[in-house]
Amino acid sequence: MNSVYHHDCVIVADRQAQLRREADIHRLAELMRVRRAAVHLRVLGSLGDWMIAGGLRLKARQQAALDSMQMAANGRLKLV
Repeated sequence: MNSVYHHDCVIVADRQAQLRREADIHRLAELMRVRRAAVHLRVLGSLGDWMIAGGLRLKARQQAALDSMQMAANGRLKLV
C-alpha cells in the first residue's frame, strides 16, 4: 500500500482539501465585505442631491420675490 501511486493520491487529496479551505475562506470574505455602489452611481447621486438643493433655493427666492410683489401691489410695501 506504500506505492508511489498511493503517495501521489495522498498529496493530491491534501492539496484539494487545502484549495477547498481557501475557497471557503474566500467565499466567506466576499459575503462579509460591504458592497459599495460604483463610483459613477455615487457621483450621479451626489449631483442629483446638489441639483435638488439648488432648485429648492431658486424656488424659495422666486416665492420671496412673488410675495414682495404681491405686497407692493396691495400697497403695503413701497418699492424704491
